[in-house]
Amino acid sequence: MTLVQGRKITEQTNSAANVRRALPAQERHIYAQTNIQFYNQLCEIGFGDGDLRKMRAAYELAASLFASRFRPSGKPFINHLVGTASILTAYQAAAPVIVAGLLHAAYEQGDFLPFGERSTENCRRTVRQVVGDDVEALLARYAAFPWKVAKYHTIFERKPKFAAANRDILIIRVANALEDCLDNGLLYCSERRRKVGIGEVAKCIQLANALGMPGLAEELKIALVKTRDSDIPPTLAGRHNHSYSLQPNSGKSD
Repeated sequence: MTLVQGRKITEQTNSAANVRRALPAQERHIYAQTNIQFYNQLCEIGFGDGDLRKMRAAYELAASLFASRFRPSGKPFINHLVGTASILTAYQAAAPVIVAGLLHAAYEQGDFLPFGERSTENCRRTVRQVVGDDVEALLARYAAFPWKVAKYHTIFERKPKFAAANRDILIIRVANALEDCLDNGLLYCSERRRKVGIGEVAKCIQLANALGMPGLAEELKIALVKTRDSDIPPTLAGRHNHSYSLQPNSGKSD
């Protein structure tokens, strides 16, 4: 056997192993992860110039606010935001809700320096100037919502009027949970974060049904089953329990 033949056999073996570990094509998600994929999705649906202009502006703001932020899986935060907006687009959310999806974590995790601390009036003014009052109001409500309350997903049963008034941000929350599950993303987090994420998805299945979105609930169920039934090499699992920042070398002091 020649060296070249041996290399070809090795490559074929490695390729076959990789195929076995990868998700089957029919099980891979179709949601955008980059701005280009997202823009193509918007164009295919036929959004007007005004909406497209605002969505691009929202993406550029998100890119600056989350330039050094990562999800617990190590996924760039901006990809998560694009994925969330893409899911909202696929489920025919209104344009302001999609724009809010691109920025939904801005007041909790965005880097607003030198504008000031998150959710201060200076930051809110900055956001209003980019995406308008309606989207900024959604973001403020999303940041203020009591997500840490253990039974927030039963809010339609406990406070139906309050839930109806906050329907848009609840839909964003469900899309956020689904996006975290894409590509078995929860498996690449710490064990603690994985358990929290699985619990969040289970809550959002119930919430999606309460929102009258059975298709989204079913997609969450499928993603949850895949997460529970799949496995990855332990060496690829992250150590982070929360989203985190990595400071670029150019920003580090000597």
